[in-house]
Amino acid sequence: MQPHVRWCRQTVLAPLPASPSEARDFVCRHLLDHQLAHLVEDVRLVVSELVTNAVMHARTPIGLTLEEMPFCVMLSVHDDSPLEPMTAVAHVDSTRGRGMNLVEQFSNAWGISLGLEDDKTVWASFALRPVLMTAESAAAQVGRLPTSPARRWRK
Repeated sequence: MQPHVRWCRQTVLAPLPASPSEARDFVCRHLLDHQLAHLVEDVRLVVSELVTNAVMHARTPIGLTLEEMPFCVMLSVHDDSPLEPMTAVAHVDSTRGRGMNLVEQFSNAWGISLGLEDDKTVWASFALRPVLMTAESAAAQVGRLPTSPARRWRK
């Protein structure tokens, strides 16, 4: 284990329909074991999308790594396919095509590391502590306050 890694858990999943569920259970168990309950839902969603992609497209064994670093939790999903996941614009009626957009939305950052043997690792990071917001910034995010200084509320 590298010195900047506080803890690291790994598992290998088969390319089977049950693997996304196993991956969700795996990350949930380890996040709760390390008092990181505030990350459970976001990491479960992201790992589900990444493992589903690996099951559907790579069809190879799936390496799953979850590790805590000083400022983030890193999730990595490895498979033996060089095909990179892509973000797409899904039709409103489509049941597919939203996975990487969800990964982007629910993680702090994500990326792809290509291996030397036609393999890849897709990773996503999550902030260790929830971001603290002021009441004003929280209200602006939900549309209660104007976000532009040019717009003001009138009494």
